[in-house]
Amino acid sequence: MLTQGTRPGNGTLCYRAGGTGRAVTYRMTVPDVTSPGVLRLGRRSFGPGQLVIMAGAAGPVPGARGSGWDEAAAMDRVHAVVADGADIVDLGGGPAGAGMLGAGPAGAGMLGGGPAGAEEIRWAVPFVAAVRAAYPDLVIGVGAWRYETARELCAAGADLLHDSGERLAQVAAEYGAGLVCGNADRAVARGVEPERVLIDAGPGTRPSPEATRRLEDMVAAGWPVLVPVPGPSRDGGRAGGLAATAVWAWLGVRVFRADQVRNTRRVLDMVSAIRGDRPPARAVRGLA
Repeated sequence: MLTQGTRPGNGTLCYRAGGTGRAVTYRMTVPDVTSPGVLRLGRRSFGPGQLVIMAGAAGPVPGARGSGWDEAAAMDRVHAVVADGADIVDLGGGPAGAGMLGAGPAGAGMLGGGPAGAEEIRWAVPFVAAVRAAYPDLVIGVGAWRYETARELCAAGADLLHDSGERLAQVAAEYGAGLVCGNADRAVARGVEPERVLIDAGPGTRPSPEATRRLEDMVAAGWPVLVPVPGPSRDGGRAGGLAATAVWAWLGVRVFRADQVRNTRRVLDMVSAIRGDRPPARAVRGLA
C-alpha cells in the first residue's frame, strides 16, 4: 500500500510503502513550479500548480453537403471536450496553421480550414459568440492571421489569440486577451499583460531527452509553457504520449494541448495529486 506522508520544505515528497513487511520510505524530488505566477485567461485564473488542458481536434468538421463546415457538429465537439475536462477550447489557429480562421493548412484547430477576409468574419464570429453564450466561463482560443478578424473574434468572446499574424499582440493588448507566442518579452513590450502570456513549445515537440531538456529550460524562464500532447506512436500507441505528458507536467509545463482530453485529464490530475498540489481522487490511509 502506498500512502502519502509529509512534504518537507526542501522540495521532497515522501511516500511510505507499508503492508505486512518492513515499511520503506521513498523520496521523490518535486521541482519548484511555484515561481511562475497566476495565468489569467478570460474569466479564469490558473494557479502556479494548476495543470491546464487546451482541447483541439485535427481536421475539419464534415459539412452535410461537403462544404467542410457543420456548425451543429462543431458545437457537439465543443460540448464533448468540455464534458471531458477541457479548460480551454481552441477553435483554430497557431503557428502550425491558421486552422478555421485564416489562410493556412487545415486541421490546426477544432474546425480545420476556412475562408478568408469578410467571409471569414461572417461565419466564424457568430460561432465564437455561440460558444461564449453556451459557456460563459470557458476560455476560447482562436487563431487569425488578420488584424481585423482578430478584433472581431475578441469582441465576440475569444479570450486567447495565437500570435500567428501581424499586430495580433496589439489586439490582445487592446481587448485584454491572452496571447500564445514564442517571445514573451516582445509580447509584453507590445502591451500584453504578463499574466496573459503563454509560451508555445511548438507543434513538433516529441518525447525525447532533447525535447525534455528544452522544456526544462523554457519552464525555468518563468513563463507558462504550452506543449502538445504527443499522438500515438507506431509501437507504443498513446501510452508514450501520456507518459511524456506526465514527465513534462512533473517538470513544470502547465498547459497541454490534447485531442484525447479525458485520458489527459486523468494523467494530469494524478501528477497534481502525487506532487501535492491537489488531494487525490481517492485517499487510502495506511496503518503502520
